[in-house]
Amino acid sequence: MTNYNLNQVAINYENAKKQLIVAKGELEKDQEKNRENQKKLKIEKTRLTLAKLTENDQEIEIATKNIRELKEILNAGKTDFKNKLNQVVELNNSIEEIKQNVMDDPQMGQVISDVLQKRFDRQIQKNNNKIAENNKKQIDLNKDISHARLIRTLCENNSEIANYYKGLLNAKAQINKLNSELETTSNANSRNAKVAKIVELNQKYNDLKEHLLSCIQKSGNKSFTKESIDETINMVMENGIVSSKTNNKKIDLSETFEKTITNTQNEVKELNDNSKILMAETKKLENAIQGRDTAEKDNLPTKPIAKWRFIRRFINFVKNKTNRKKDTNEVETENEEHTENDLKDNPFRNSLRNATIRDMVKDIQNDRINEANKHEKDSQDKDGEGR
Repeated sequence: MTNYNLNQVAINYENAKKQLIVAKGELEKDQEKNRENQKKLKIEKTRLTLAKLTENDQEIEIATKNIRELKEILNAGKTDFKNKLNQVVELNNSIEEIKQNVMDDPQMGQVISDVLQKRFDRQIQKNNNKIAENNKKQIDLNKDISHARLIRTLCENNSEIANYYKGLLNAKAQINKLNSELETTSNANSRNAKVAKIVELNQKYNDLKEHLLSCIQKSGNKSFTKESIDETINMVMENGIVSSKTNNKKIDLSETFEKTITNTQNEVKELNDNSKILMAETKKLENAIQGRDTAEKDNLPTKPIAKWRFIRRFINFVKNKTNRKKDTNEVETENEEHTENDLKDNPFRNSLRNATIRDMVKDIQNDRINEANKHEKDSQDKDGEGR
């Protein structure tokens, strides 16, 4: 394959994809027309039924005529739809053939395989880093929940601890309010007065914290520290203080702790759910790498897409069209994908500077993930049948 041929491949690929988009659009229009005509046919059939019940000969004649015409339109539409579907299938197979021919070229295939390996490895590492970060956050949040539960129990059993804790919350709330007001206070005297009040409240906060810690330790709990108290106070402030239903100037500690703990538990769950999604994505990427290795080892050819399979894809394409967003993935150039010494003797090492070739590589990347996913699902289904 020469550089000239590669450019021609890019042109052919781009043209085929443009034609495919147009052809799919025509299929969508036909489907919409078919749905409209089916609705009209249903209405006319109802009209005919009512006309027969009322023995309205004129209405019977009109409804019968409309039904006949609509059936003719629908039958003609079936033939037209079938022809357009065949065109779409052919275009899709043409695109698959172009991709396969590029991958079959030893040198170009080497470039794409190298690119995909790096992309998959990079995303897997990114996912693993995020999972590790989520795990650390979950550990910290669970520790905060444990401290909050302990403080709640201590407050329920010891009114002195409860009063000190309420004092800390009130002091922290006033400090936060004054700090917020400082951002919009320009008058020097007002600022100085607020700063002085903040200093006073910080001292009060620290004194209350000392008293609270002393009470906690007297109750027999030696594991609590000043830092633990600060963490629970900040945790409560982030989730919001709940006022008493009978007196909104007083704090309802029980409801405040309940809100704080529940919200933090939800945060832990969100992190856990996000990690599960990332692990599933990582599994897909690992399957894609293994699937590629297997395909290269077995030298498996790409088969044309069966029409029934394409119809299913097309239905999903129509359903998901409104939810799809423009691909905003960063443009990856040869310099981003390869080190200085990578593929230095490969004449196609700069091929990814061609936007259409980059687009093709992205399509091949998605194909790998989807096929590996399908293979994994088929294997799970077979395992399930064997049990």
